[in-house]
Amino acid sequence: TITGQIVEVLPNGDFVIEAHKSVLVNSEKNQLDLRALLRWNDVTTANTVRSDRLGNVQIKLNGKGLVSDAIRRPNLL
Repeated sequence: TITGQIVEVLPNGDFVIEAHKSVLVNSEKNQLDLRALLRWNDVTTANTVRSDRLGNVQIKLNGKGLVSDAIRRPNLL
């Protein structure tokens, strides 16, 4: 689940939405950025949208931090 907002209304009534979410996993901070097209009639009465109703989806995932200690380098011998 991710919360977004409308950043543009297109001439045909469709919306351009953007959403951002930060998640900390195994000492790594991941930033998820999403941009997509949304038709107004795909918004439910609960003000939610299923991901399969989005169009032209662009997802960007950036991570920063240490690699988990569970990952071991192979022994040279």
